[in-house]
Amino acid sequence: MNRRMMYLLLSSILITGWLIWPGDQSLPVLKTTQPFEMKSVLQEGHYSSHNGKIKIVAFFYTACPDICPFTMSDLSDVQTAVKENPRLKEKVELVSITLDPEEDTAERITQYAEAFQADPWIWHWLKGTAEETDAVTKDYQMQSVKLDDQTIAHSTTLYMVDQQHQIRGMYPMATQSASVNKKQLLEDIQSLLDGS
Repeated sequence: MNRRMMYLLLSSILITGWLIWPGDQSLPVLKTTQPFEMKSVLQEGHYSSHNGKIKIVAFFYTACPDICPFTMSDLSDVQTAVKENPRLKEKVELVSITLDPEEDTAERITQYAEAFQADPWIWHWLKGTAEETDAVTKDYQMQSVKLDDQTIAHSTTLYMVDQQHQIRGMYPMATQSASVNKKQLLEDIQSLLDGS
């Protein structure tokens, strides 16, 4: 199975689950995750997810040819919206975790983050050990398979996580033909802040 077919298969499984959520105004609790700590590349220290903030969590790897950079470009727009709203800036952050800690050096991740104008106080770029990465991907049910040194087939989902570490939203990552639904993502963040 080639990489494109793997992406499509994994995406269809996750999007199907996303589409059958209840259509009411409240956001469902999809899963409770465990707090985690990882090395923060841009802040040169350790990041703890146990910080009382709403998080938009994305998994990536720097050699990804399409879905990851398209998604990070859209998340750059989300970062701008967060920065421009004082309430969001105080309570919301973006978290990007590499799926390839062996190949993605701190220098490589820094260059990648800078390409998307990442603000290190709002957008955290994390690199764990292989064991830490495996634990978080399993907890988030993020499927990934390393095919070679340059290619990782992975599921294509963004996660919105509330202050209690509960996944409250899952959104398809971007493709060449479809952007992240930034409007829905920001509306859902606002809904969480409003206590819906």
